[in-house]
Amino acid sequence: MRFLKQGSSQITSRSEILAYVVNHTSFHRGFIADILRRMSVSVPATDLATYIRDRK
Repeated sequence: MRFLKQGSSQITSRSEILAYVVNHTSFHRGFIADILRRMSVSVPATDLATYIRDRK
């Protein structure tokens, strides 16, 4: 994909966009979990591998 940013053209691959989306989602999940923990709310594991293992 080609983007214009501040007058210059930039190219980003689909794999780079997918990696960004996955990582950005993880950031928000962790941020929300941190806020809830500070409010003394019990938060389940935010790690996908732990979540899948614990569901079995």
